[in-house]
Amino acid sequence: TVTLTIPGLKADRVVHVRSPRPFSSSTGENLWSTEAWYTLNRLADGAHTGEVRGLGNKCLDVDNSQTADGTKIQVWGCNGTGAQKWTVTADDALKVLGKCLDVSNGGSADGTKVQLWTCNGSGAQTWQAQADGSLRNPQSAKCLDVAGGATADGTKVQLWTCNGTDAQKWALP
Repeated sequence: TVTLTIPGLKADRVVHVRSPRPFSSSTGENLWSTEAWYTLNRLADGAHTGEVRGLGNKCLDVDNSQTADGTKIQVWGCNGTGAQKWTVTADDALKVLGKCLDVSNGGSADGTKVQLWTCNGSGAQTWQAQADGSLRNPQSAKCLDVAGGATADGTKVQLWTCNGTDAQKWALP
């Protein structure tokens, strides 16, 4: 059994692993195959918690740590508060302060508000990490985006057509 934690990889995907050194077996014997294919399995908890960092190394943040449905999501200097401790769940939700990152009214237009909302398991609360570092909402086929590519504290986060810019790149916990 090989157990690796590789952020951003999803269960049921196949990865190709290369190593310049031999692997050791459970008996201590060196195994000289330097590459292998593995099918990833979901670990029991399936969740990771921490900061979600984006453009300008700013953190995804809940405005004033409010917990009301509809609260603005923004970028802010990373400060370790609960408003920035996001949990990436096994079902691709992003949770903070007991609520979820949500696309307002399940919208799909560029500029649609992204907000804090009571978790309900809807497609408006599903965020899939992409190979380019973006977070894509599959229901809308759009990405989580820092408005105008700005880095000022308090800049809103919105839904926008996926375009591969730094305004849409996020580092998950």
